[in-house]
Amino acid sequence: MQKYTLDFLNNKEQAGELIAGKSYMIYFLSELKMGKNADLSLLIPEEEILEAHFFDQREYIHLFELDDKLQAAVFKDDSGEDYISEIHVLQNSKFRALECRKYVSYDEYGQAYIEMVRPAAFTMEG
Repeated sequence: MQKYTLDFLNNKEQAGELIAGKSYMIYFLSELKMGKNADLSLLIPEEEILEAHFFDQREYIHLFELDDKLQAAVFKDDSGEDYISEIHVLQNSKFRALECRKYVSYDEYGQAYIEMVRPAAFTMEG
């Protein structure tokens, strides 16, 4: 898995390209937005964002506040990675389920551990 961070506020154009068309979960002070086909207009008002997740089958962007600035951690899947796919049922949502991936890594002794969990896709719209 490739990982890097991005200063969201100083790189809005690049951030907009990264999140375009992805599924999303955005936590604001007053509401939760969930859906597909993300764009930057969803991130208004910025000052009320607690955290946001943008994802598809190949990439995951986690938006969060660090030192009073919005930062983005970007994760891109590599082929051949080990992961466990789980389906989580959603209640009271326009989506019925969320696929999450648990990425498996191995320590120096070959012992497996979960390095990261991320959303991958909304499933079974209804």
